[in-house]
Amino acid sequence: SKDILDKVLEEAIKVVGLEGGAICLVEPGETLKLISHTETSEATVRYLTENKIKTGECLCGKCAQDKCTLILNTPEEVLQFATHEVLQNENIKFHASFPFVSKDKCVGVICLFTKTDKKPSQRSLKLIETISGNVALSIENALLFDTIQQHAAILERKVEQRTQELSESQEALINLLEDLNEKKAELEKSSKMLEAKNKALETFTYSVSHDLKAPLRGIDGYGRLLQENYAGKLSTEGQLFVKTIRESTHQMNQLIEDLLAYSRLERGVLRITNVKIKDIIDNILLLFKNEIKTHNVSVSVDVPDCEIRADNDGLSVALRNIIENAIKFTGNVKSPEIIIELKENVYSWVLSVKDNGIGFDMKYHNRIFEIFQRLHLPEQYKGTGIGLAMVNKSMERMGGKVWAESQPGEGAVFYLELQKN
Repeated sequence: SKDILDKVLEEAIKVVGLEGGAICLVEPGETLKLISHTETSEATVRYLTENKIKTGECLCGKCAQDKCTLILNTPEEVLQFATHEVLQNENIKFHASFPFVSKDKCVGVICLFTKTDKKPSQRSLKLIETISGNVALSIENALLFDTIQQHAAILERKVEQRTQELSESQEALINLLEDLNEKKAELEKSSKMLEAKNKALETFTYSVSHDLKAPLRGIDGYGRLLQENYAGKLSTEGQLFVKTIRESTHQMNQLIEDLLAYSRLERGVLRITNVKIKDIIDNILLLFKNEIKTHNVSVSVDVPDCEIRADNDGLSVALRNIIENAIKFTGNVKSPEIIIELKENVYSWVLSVKDNGIGFDMKYHNRIFEIFQRLHLPEQYKGTGIGLAMVNKSMERMGGKVWAESQPGEGAVFYLELQKN
């Protein structure tokens, strides 16, 4: 297994064009064991070997705990996670950790780094992220093979008493080895299929962006011509039909845009950096300035001018959708009000967006964060049912969580929680 992992590390370093890296496996007790490494100082190797590094600690440990890719673009970001002096002395300028996750369990981590100003391409990082899933399955197969070898050793100690049993066990072992070889071939086939599916997904996204939206523009254009040039020749019912057609094409176009945004969010590279949360909120409120003024919404912001660790794009998507919903669902109340607050806990930041809108029944709490799930008819409130699903996906990718509290007719409060480390 070590020889294979050495080869995996060597090829991964070539793919991203960096000079150093390491592979650690997660042992029972949630501790990390250094298996393969290159361009790492003897002091660091000795520290990682002699100390039991737990998941959640240091660079690889954080990636193993969160089970998601960790990209550290600057030496300052690296130092925040390199908690020990020995690791800090490595003078790493860029670090990327990718978890080996199989069946929702992290079995190991591959870390790639450079001590120069060299930075890998996003495409190469995405490729390593894809390959890590296949490596996780290979590690599980390797562990299974180790278990088989242990059983084989037990059988060998009984050779004098159970000659016939040994013969049968040897035959079973051969069959298992053949099965492992078949699994390896299946993995190689799956890797090629995954690459083909990724290309197909890119083609599909392009088709959705261009081919599907073109006929929609045509339908809407002809509908507009009917309204502008032939309104007097249409009956009241005919005018209603044309209006419904145009509204449906606008709804379909918005659905396509939201689906593309969800796809980009899910496939995007996670970049955890120091983010000024107040700047994000101010930009979003500026974006909805006209809606806030039109509906006479009172907006109160109690957020200190501080920085939190988050993915800027992901957090912006989450907040934009929640604030947009707050504006939408307070549109029919007498004195619409939105309150945005940020509170600091010992281990996390909790951002809340409270409104005095129509609210919802808490028995639908989990449903509202699923894609295409809506609690209201499109005729009542416009939307595609994707916004809160994007909020949930964004928080999930950042290792955070989202939840809501509400009562029908008494408004709602949406919470976003992000860990400090």
